Amino acid sequence: MYKLILITRYLLKRRITHFAIAAVALCVFIVVVVMTVMSGLVGEFKQKNHDFFGDCVVGTDSLVGFPYYEEFMDVLEQSRLTVGTSAVVRNYGLLKVVNYEARRPVEIMGLDPARHIRVTNFGQTLHYRAGQPEKAFQPISDANALGIIWGADVFDLGDRRLLGDRPRQLAADLTCFPLTARGALAGIGGKPITQGFHLSDLSLSGVARVDDTLVYIPLEQAQLLCMSGAEKRVSAIYIRFAPHVGVGEGTDRVAKLWRQFKQAKAGALNGNLLDAVHVQDWKGYRRAVIAPMEKEQTLLGLMFVLVGVTTVFIVFVVFYMIVT
Repeated sequence: MYKLILITRYLLKRRITHFAIAAVALCVFIVVVVMTVMSGLVGEFKQKNHDFFGDCVVGTDSLVGFPYYEEFMDVLEQSRLTVGTSAVVRNYGLLKVVNYEARRPVEIMGLDPARHIRVTNFGQTLHYRAGQPEKAFQPISDANALGIIWGADVFDLGDRRLLGDRPRQLAADLTCFPLTARGALAGIGGKPITQGFHLSDLSLSGVARVDDTLVYIPLEQAQLLCMSGAEKRVSAIYIRFAPHVGVGEGTDRVAKLWRQFKQAKAGALNGNLLDAVHVQDWKGYRRAVIAPMEKEQTLLGLMFVLVGVTTVFIVFVVFYMIVT
């Protein structure tokens, strides 16, 4: 009892104890602020990826893609699980801006904007056509030209007029190697295909790797440039579930529907391409970039816990020695 009274008197009357209390409070404050900021950054990064890819992705890592996607999209819409589905072509190519020395390798995404805006926040990422995302591939300067959208950080052509009230009248050539259903280069000698486009808009998704490397073109043009063959193929189907369907539940039900669909198409032409397709929720699909950030957040929290425990322990030892 005497020790407790003595400890209380030291805490209240000795100035040196006030510095110890301030040190512990400062440590706790730093931990709270840093963890709050880190949690906010990780949460925002996850949300941006969620908005960009939708709730679920039925896709393949192969550049060859898979056929019969339209039939499966009809199955999904009939199941009443979804409020929207969007077929996407993903590939790689070389983009060159006409009359400029600017050229660089890019990732190509082919999509139908009218369907894609029902699944993702694609319309909100546009700079000029945010109010009319269905016209995203119609250049303002020439409505009959083929439009291309590139990420806001893909090119910096030396001035900021790219972000003016109207897009600059820039022409660009996109070169890509089309692949057959067997993964071979199409055509005699495997020559690349080059298609001319006009800049129609810029996209700012907030995901650095996307805005720095990705260009968007119409789905039909992407299929002509990247995939050769009689049947149409895509790389993935992005899905947005209905409000009453959870992401985990919806993904499981889509996976079941896909297994049934794959069995039904087992004997169809190029039906073997369906075996390489995986059904994943958005977080699993982007685990390669999300998992490192979550590990960093965990390690940072552990580090600050150790710092806090050490600080409290040192203060406790000093107080104990003083009282003793």
